[in-house]
Amino acid sequence: MKKIDVIVHVKHEAKNIVNLVKRTDIALRKAGISYRLTFIVDSSIDNTVFEIRRLQSKFPVTYSLKKGIPGKAYSILEGVEQTNAPFIVMIDGDLQYPPEAIPAMYKKIIADHVGVVVANRSKKKTSFVRKLASRLNTFIFGRVLLGFSCDVQSGLKIMRREIFEHFDVASIKPWAFDMPLLYTAKELGWAIEAEDIIFEERKEGKSNINFFSTAYQIITVAFKLKFKRRKIYAIKPQNLD
Repeated sequence: MKKIDVIVHVKHEAKNIVNLVKRTDIALRKAGISYRLTFIVDSSIDNTVFEIRRLQSKFPVTYSLKKGIPGKAYSILEGVEQTNAPFIVMIDGDLQYPPEAIPAMYKKIIADHVGVVVANRSKKKTSFVRKLASRLNTFIFGRVLLGFSCDVQSGLKIMRREIFEHFDVASIKPWAFDMPLLYTAKELGWAIEAEDIIFEERKEGKSNINFFSTAYQIITVAFKLKFKRRKIYAIKPQNLD
C-alpha cells in the first residue's frame, strides 16, 4: 500500500512537470517512501497533459481533468477523492517549493500526535512585495486571528487523510483552502508541526494567482473561521485489539 499520495493542482505548468516528477521520485525513493503522484489539471491549454502522459510509463503518475469549480482548493479535494493513502501531500506545481523536503516532513507526520506538517518559507527568493504580503498574511490572519504559528498559506503540506473526513467544504474558496484545513486539524486535537524550507523564485511559466482576488478570499475565509460556531466531531473509535 502507498504511504503517501502527492496531489498537485496544475494550470499551464508544462515546463515544470518533468522536473517536478523526477525530483519527487528521487527524493521519495531514496527515503524508501512509496507514493503516487496525482495531477489535477485545471483548464490548461498548453502541453501539461502531454508532459504528464510522457512520464506515466516510468513513474507512478496519474492525472485527471478538473471537473468541478475551478481553483486550487477544489482541485485538491478532487484529488483526495481519487486517492487512498493514509497521508496526503499537497505541493504547488511551479517548483518554488522543494519536493526534497517531503521525506523530512513525512518523518514528522507519522508521530501519533501530529496531524499536519507545514513547509515554512524561512527564506524567500521572491520580490519584496510578495515577501511582505506573505508575512502580513501569516501574522495577521494566521497568528493573531486564528492562533496558528506556522506559514498558513504555504503551498507544501502533508496531512492525515482523516482530516478531510471532517472538512467543511462550505468554509473554503477557490484559492483559500489552507486555513480551513489547519482549523479542522486543530479542532480535532491534532498538533501542527513545521519544516523550514527555501522558497525559490519561479523559473518557468507564470503565476495563476490574481493577487487581489486571492487576498480577498483569504481575508473573508479567515474571519468566517474566527467567528464560526464550534462543532462536535464524530470520531471513529480506534481498534485497540
